[in-house]
Amino acid sequence: MNFYYQEPLFQETTGLILGFLFVLALIVYPFRKRNSDLIAGWASLQSWIIGAPLFILIIGAKNPWPHVGIAVIAILGIKEFFQLTGMYHKSSFVWLTYLTVLAMAFSALEKNIALYNLLPMIFLGAAALIPVVQNNAKHMIQYIGLSLMATCFLGWALLHLLWILQWEKGPYTIIYIGVITEIWDNLNLIIGRFWGKRKFVSNITPLRTLEGFLLAIPLTIFMAYGMRHLMAYTDWQYWLTAALVAVFAGSLGDLFLSAIRRDLG
Repeated sequence: MNFYYQEPLFQETTGLILGFLFVLALIVYPFRKRNSDLIAGWASLQSWIIGAPLFILIIGAKNPWPHVGIAVIAILGIKEFFQLTGMYHKSSFVWLTYLTVLAMAFSALEKNIALYNLLPMIFLGAAALIPVVQNNAKHMIQYIGLSLMATCFLGWALLHLLWILQWEKGPYTIIYIGVITEIWDNLNLIIGRFWGKRKFVSNITPLRTLEGFLLAIPLTIFMAYGMRHLMAYTDWQYWLTAALVAVFAGSLGDLFLSAIRRDLG
């Protein structure tokens, strides 16, 4: 893998992203406590100000550091999930999940796609043995289900970034998808907040409207077109497919997490 920090395109792209976040922080800071929307927006912006530089450092580094960094991010996310769901005290499931994530990161480093895709099933088989070994049946369906959800969504799915990094211009593809997803999400929220009338998932989140969803799509595709130089292949079918994946997969992921948050109170 190349050392991307030295590439002008990487420096220019990441500099624009970090500069935009810094300018946006200066604009929002004086108004951060004015209403609930700005409070939430400021909290989200703070996470990006901290997380974006760290993530850029990770994906621009040489092997094995991207694998180490993204595996750590996955484990921290899983830890947070287990704490929120009350699973963190079930150490057998927690450590089995952590070990599986590390095995996934190692299989990606070794480019062993067969093992990588098999690991969720290996995890499920091992998790199913825990009630037998512990001679305990209480709440085990819940524990197995939650730990499998964490392993698949926050481990196996997230660690696909490690495979994208191996593509030509892999880090740029990750930046492209990430930025397009954020553009889509924020356009959706802003349009829905000021012009949206029809809420179609109100039992999950009151912030999503049909108008926001429909109007944000063409605007996001326009931005995706403007950033297509980050892709290894700039033909329309590649950048458009990536944009549509960011739109629809990003929407489903956000709504799924909103459903979990609401279920957890």
